[in-house]
Amino acid sequence: MAEGYRYYRSAVRLEFYTMPYDFGEQHFENETGEQLPFEHSFIAFDRSEVIAFADDLPDIRDYAVNTPNGNLMGKIVGFLADTANLLIPYAYVQVTDGRIVVVPTNQFMFYPNMQLVTLEGGQEALRYAPDASRTAGDAARADRYWVEFRRQNAA
Repeated sequence: MAEGYRYYRSAVRLEFYTMPYDFGEQHFENETGEQLPFEHSFIAFDRSEVIAFADDLPDIRDYAVNTPNGNLMGKIVGFLADTANLLIPYAYVQVTDGRIVVVPTNQFMFYPNMQLVTLEGGQEALRYAPDASRTAGDAARADRYWVEFRRQNAA
């Protein structure tokens, strides 16, 4: 398999809901169950910049972002990639009101054949999502918001 970026799509883990807000020391597992290093190197990519993906993954920039019911909420206009781990943990979504917000890629369901992704939380999830600054700081702000959003909306 050619080396390329992968989207971060781990399963939701129970300890995720109880983790402290110290996001500087996050530690995730990759697809093989190995612990990823604590080191991250975040770089923003917009829709015109070239990025190599793993062979089985599409480039989702310009994909529509829909609610699970099929209502359009925006489109993906870029990524915040972790170059140290070859992951794309965050996407930049341009919402229909024009704002660009940061969304973890593990919040999406991918439908490459239709060129769209769905976001489970729908419009409510994006209402207060952090605005993108296209810097490494987007990661910490996104993590804080999405952890709290999931905690408040847990069943």
